[in-house]
Amino acid sequence: MEVNEPEIDTITRNTSSEKESGQRKRGREGDKRIGVAAKLSSQLDRIIQTFESSVSAQDPTSITPCVEKLKDLLGLERGSELFYKAIRLMKKRANKITFVALEEPKLQLGWINMTDHRWVSEILNGHPIRCYQMFRMKKLVFLELCDILETKYNLKKTRNVSIYEQVGLFLYMLSQPGSVRNCKKRFQHSGETISRYFHSVLKVVCMFAKDIIKHVDPSFRDTLDEILKDARYHPYFRDCIGAIDGTHIRVCVPFHLQGVYIGRKNYTTTNVMAVCDFSMCFTFVWAGWEGSTHDTKIFMEALRKPALHFSYPPQGT
Repeated sequence: MEVNEPEIDTITRNTSSEKESGQRKRGREGDKRIGVAAKLSSQLDRIIQTFESSVSAQDPTSITPCVEKLKDLLGLERGSELFYKAIRLMKKRANKITFVALEEPKLQLGWINMTDHRWVSEILNGHPIRCYQMFRMKKLVFLELCDILETKYNLKKTRNVSIYEQVGLFLYMLSQPGSVRNCKKRFQHSGETISRYFHSVLKVVCMFAKDIIKHVDPSFRDTLDEILKDARYHPYFRDCIGAIDGTHIRVCVPFHLQGVYIGRKNYTTTNVMAVCDFSMCFTFVWAGWEGSTHDTKIFMEALRKPALHFSYPPQGT
């Protein structure tokens, strides 16, 4: 029997040629679809860009019209610290919307001033534990301290910084392991402003300390009630007027002075002598001694200097 091999080869070639032509056709169709998709994508991008540019040009809450309003705002001096602070506020959309919604220049300026101490207000009006964590004192104590420093020691508020913010800044610097840079971020003030208000509050606090860190009875004629009414202390401590000790507080000092400030702690400290009574109130504090200074030397120096007003029983009592 004869086999028609040429016919099989012809059928195979026809089938392969049809597959190749079909693949080329599908490839051309795929290229067309890719080209159409790319054109649509580019057109959509142009439409979106055009829409966004038109919206931003008409949107009164965009940064450009807000800055123009700040330039014309009465009471806001160009180039001042408050002016640049207002510009930083405009970076957030919520602030821009609020600023534009107020409309009246007087209200807008008042809102800008209010945001200066917004963080302090949030602390005081928030959970009580936050005030203690940030300022190391309860809310009522903080408010009373601000009132005392303002009324009795003439701490002045300014147009840009309130009494609450000044005292809050001072306490934040003391209570938190932070620097001037951290305070700049927290309170949104310049480093010069932070330093200036810190030292102004420090000055009145030192005046306040002289009036409250002292014995209630400098003559020590009467035995304290805490001793008389406690069998553990009376009669053994009937002549005791308080407790005295020294504590080392870590400090940063210039390199050429570090030697005398390094003591048994193996790092730079200042040796502070403090005296307290049986009510756990400080009656004397002397700070500033080098960390290598012995407690006995500080104590003897306190006795020798009348200007320090170190309280101790008069002779013969």
